[in-house]
Amino acid sequence: MPQKPLPDHLLVEALELLHEHGTAARAAHFATHPDGRRGLSRAGFQARVNAAREARRIGQIEWAEPARETEPPPDYDRNKTDKPPAPQIVIRPTYRVAAMAADGRGKTRLIVIGDAHDSPSLPDKSRFRWMGRLVAERTVDAVLQIGDFASMDSLSRHDANDTLRGKLKPSFLEDIRSFKDALSAFDEGLNGYKVEKHCTLGNHEDRALSFENRTPEIAGLVESNAFTVLGDANWTFSPYGAWTFYGGVGATHSPLNIMGKAYSGLYSENQISRDSVHDVIFGHTHKRVERPYPKLNHQQLTVLNVGCSLPHGHVEPYAKHSLTGWTWGVYEVEIERGRIQKAHWIPMLELEERYG
Repeated sequence: MPQKPLPDHLLVEALELLHEHGTAARAAHFATHPDGRRGLSRAGFQARVNAAREARRIGQIEWAEPARETEPPPDYDRNKTDKPPAPQIVIRPTYRVAAMAADGRGKTRLIVIGDAHDSPSLPDKSRFRWMGRLVAERTVDAVLQIGDFASMDSLSRHDANDTLRGKLKPSFLEDIRSFKDALSAFDEGLNGYKVEKHCTLGNHEDRALSFENRTPEIAGLVESNAFTVLGDANWTFSPYGAWTFYGGVGATHSPLNIMGKAYSGLYSENQISRDSVHDVIFGHTHKRVERPYPKLNHQQLTVLNVGCSLPHGHVEPYAKHSLTGWTWGVYEVEIERGRIQKAHWIPMLELEERYG
């Protein structure tokens, strides 16, 4: 039986909701079902948006995207008491590209922090202070944290809440307090040194979005609290899977393949180098790898996995007794002419010896 076409007002509603909420994942919670109920799946809402765009293209519906006001009108008097209501603030991930010369040949020096997995179960924040001191001592241009800055175990769905391990999970508030302490310790180490700080969010931070998707009643609440902590500490951030570029070198927590999944396997770097058209900095596996890959016509690219920045020797419980090969430390990276020119590994033990 053919599917009944959607009424025009639901098509227009889809475009309005997408404009208001910014992403299909958020807007889907507010869409109207044909039977009057509220809420659609993300895929269902995206299909409706596609149908609405096609209907708009052929003239079936009319909808003009409203202009976004960024400043008050020229005749707006800030001293009047009848001020218009403040615009709704929607917190979304933002991007920051490192400064570089216009021709792409500028030099950029970074300290790259691997998966740090801050957690209430790791109450000693000394390593963050050490990393901050290193940044200030080396006077680099920017700090890049490659994602999984915080574990966010309170939002994990790997252990159901009614299991023994699930009942031992921290609360979301405990996760946030711990993360604030870690960021404060890092700033303590900077000791006033001003530097660009950016985080390419990882799959553990993405737990906030996954939790809200499973609990639509609190859409926006968990995400905004989790990411406001970063913003308050003057960190910019970009979504899980998105790329941030420094001088032509791409950085992300974990490159995603054609299926939208993280590249995996013992030699995932080989797959990444095959598909990439630029040097890559990433994390996720906790295993340090620095490897150049030759390309045709005397070209090559470098894939750099920065390992993890957990305390030396610490292995997360999920790894159990597997063959991990984890490495603990940070990288100092120099980028010039669109390539990684230098990458210096600094073990966590060296940081502890120097600053501990």
